[in-house]
Amino acid sequence: MLCTIPPLVVAGAAMATLMTKMASRGQTAYAEASVVVEQTIGAIRTVASFTGEKLAVKKYSKSLKSAYKASCQEGLAAGLGLGAVMCIMFLGYSLGIWYGAKLILDKGYTGGKVINVIFAVLTASFSLGQASPCISAFAAGRAAGFKMFETINRKPEIDAYDTTGKKLDDIRGDIELKDVYFSYPARPDEHIFTGFSLSIPSGTTLALVGQSGSGKSTVISLIERFYDPHSGEVLIDGINLKEFQLRWIRGKIGLVSQEPVLFASTIRENIAYGKQDATLEEIRAATELANASKFIDKMPQGL
Repeated sequence: MLCTIPPLVVAGAAMATLMTKMASRGQTAYAEASVVVEQTIGAIRTVASFTGEKLAVKKYSKSLKSAYKASCQEGLAAGLGLGAVMCIMFLGYSLGIWYGAKLILDKGYTGGKVINVIFAVLTASFSLGQASPCISAFAAGRAAGFKMFETINRKPEIDAYDTTGKKLDDIRGDIELKDVYFSYPARPDEHIFTGFSLSIPSGTTLALVGQSGSGKSTVISLIERFYDPHSGEVLIDGINLKEFQLRWIRGKIGLVSQEPVLFASTIRENIAYGKQDATLEEIRAATELANASKFIDKMPQGL
């Protein structure tokens, strides 16, 4: 009867492997559906102004169809796998009873010994069979865990928490982009800059003007070092940006994006977000420079 255990293990392993793949596909499909919902709700005014509700529902339904298909395949794999496990288990029962009867007739074994062996093996195989329904949970957890640990173990090329690099005592603020070649990772064939050069002396007010997609925001992204150029250099005070400690140099740059973001906290915490040790005097000075101090003081809780 021990010969039935290897087929049980093989059937369970095959079921677990198939279900892990199906669970991973299902999670990917659900993730795509959640992205559609998040984008639609986050930009609901834009969606409504262009009457794009039906299009958003159509995209969401398409993503759910993929998730439904993956779930059906996962259920099919679970059903076939469980059926195979139970089939092997009951075949083992019949084999044990037949062979036990043969041993009693031919070898003189007692019925008690045969029954003890049969029940011992049947209990072991039954335990394995009871574990098989849990394989679906193990498979889903394994698929989710793989993606989670893949993200955790990923080492970014640009690490904001890297403590190595230069920290200057004083910084003037001369900025220069020298012979820069760059394209975004998502569109490697579409070159934004090919040999682009730009010099901005300290204290200069500069406006970058151009059509959409010409690279205005990309210049800021390179100066903030959200990306590194494929070739060429981004220099601050004549020093390559890659040589600075990233956290320190970003702390020296003030950025107001096209779409300002307010976090769900106090006005004071929002203003001091880029400088955690900012004093109240520094925060008030910032509000006055931004011409925001008057309406902030009129609010019930102020800062």
